[in-house]
Amino acid sequence: MKRVSAWQIAVAFTGSFLGAGFVSGQELLQFFGNFGGYGLIGMVLTIISFGVFGYLCMIIAKRKKMTDFDKVIVRKEGSRLRTVFGAIVVFYLFGVMVIMVAGAGSLVQNLFGIPAWLANTVMTVLVILVAILGAQGLLASFELLVPLLAVAALIISIVVFAKNGAGSVAFTAFSGSNPLLGNWVFAVISYVAYNLMAAISILVPLSEQTKNETVIRKGMIMGTLVLTVIFAGVLLPITFHRPMIETAEMPMLEFARMVGSVMGMIYTILLLGGMFGGALSSLYAITARVRNIGPLKGTPLLIVLSALALGGSMFGFKNLVSTVFPVFGYLGFFSLPCILEHYLHIRREKKK
Repeated sequence: MKRVSAWQIAVAFTGSFLGAGFVSGQELLQFFGNFGGYGLIGMVLTIISFGVFGYLCMIIAKRKKMTDFDKVIVRKEGSRLRTVFGAIVVFYLFGVMVIMVAGAGSLVQNLFGIPAWLANTVMTVLVILVAILGAQGLLASFELLVPLLAVAALIISIVVFAKNGAGSVAFTAFSGSNPLLGNWVFAVISYVAYNLMAAISILVPLSEQTKNETVIRKGMIMGTLVLTVIFAGVLLPITFHRPMIETAEMPMLEFARMVGSVMGMIYTILLLGGMFGGALSSLYAITARVRNIGPLKGTPLLIVLSALALGGSMFGFKNLVSTVFPVFGYLGFFSLPCILEHYLHIRREKKK
């Protein structure tokens, strides 16, 4: 079995969050940017939560030799709660894939006038082809994408502040832009919960391919640092210069175009890469959990799931982001105390 390095864990961890919503800035605008200064506090709390719970999940999976994420979330065998969380995560991952495909179609349509359905179809076919390669295809795509996104987000953020000054930020506890995210605290909780569902569904299967817990710890530290750079690079210009992009479907693309046409094109390509990586990681995680549906398994299962996601993508990118993510965030919230309880249990077992 080929071993996974600390850096591969880092990019898998970071890449699991970098879907179309995140990289485009639309997701961070709704969950953080609309709350101003409170959103920045929420960013810090979110990154800490990602690092801690991602690490706990990989340690649980490594020590107990688990590859199914629902078993990591809920400790007790035969628990109905385990079945519930397993179903929630699978449906959420499918929702993420739908959103990623929809984002690709929206982006290509806006740039080149190509019909969204055609762009969605091309993206779906590419995802299927790379998904057939399994985990190594997933890691290879993340190793290329994550460093480029970190550099691009940092450059755009610096140039936007250099051109437009420091801007201003207010501390807004409540936001009327999305009724599902009325308060900044609930927005943070929802964001952490649904993103962790995607992250652990990728990290848990990788845990068995790591050499030891030291590799996991190093990987999670590096991943958290890289995620912090990208998160801040996207959220800071959105928060301090929100009036400039408030109505934009893809705020970071608007900022990239303000930097220059070359950066606009580069970020467009990276955006497509982020959407591709998000769709790919979701499909990989679903098939790792649901290995067959009736007579379907392997490549036929990949094709059927992708075709269903293609159909769902026609509802539109912005509409899907504003509804699917908050709903699954609230549903997934109760997974957090379950993960913590599971980790504390295995610590007590180790001491005994």
